[in-house]
Amino acid sequence: MQSQYRFLVFVLLIIACPLKAQSHNSEEDASYLINDIVIFGLKRTKKHVVETPLKRFIGQNAAEIDFNDIRAIIIETGILEPLSIETEDDPKKQGKILKIEVHEKWSIFPLPIFFANSDSIGGGLGFMDLNALGINDKFMFGGMIDSDGWLAATAYIHTPGTSSSLGWNITLFY
Repeated sequence: MQSQYRFLVFVLLIIACPLKAQSHNSEEDASYLINDIVIFGLKRTKKHVVETPLKRFIGQNAAEIDFNDIRAIIIETGILEPLSIETEDDPKKQGKILKIEVHEKWSIFPLPIFFANSDSIGGGLGFMDLNALGINDKFMFGGMIDSDGWLAATAYIHTPGTSSSLGWNITLFY
């Protein structure tokens, strides 16, 4: 009977030791996992425009993250330039914080408009905002005048992938 208990204890030890080692490794690895993302330097741009595409890095091991991937995602917005990317220990809980400092590019531009046809010559001025409402949408407004009269146009383009997966645009002429 004692031999059966010894065998049972032996089997339980064989099973329990790897489980204990695995739980110890997961606790140790948790101190290297990204818990949060902090963005510095945003002025007009809403935080979610940058955080949404970077959320895939939460839960990853900080040592295995390629900062070039993060740079590419930020540059892909078209309105931000990464200045620094680093990780540091999270003071509130076990893990790391991904800290990113960005610089917003100019997003409002004047657009001179000139045209000519066989009947008239005209021109005007337009303005384009490449970061409308701070959510990386596009907005354009312009006016033109020639000998036949005037024309005004406006357009708004919602960029897909910022807060929703669908993009759309509205264009009005008068």
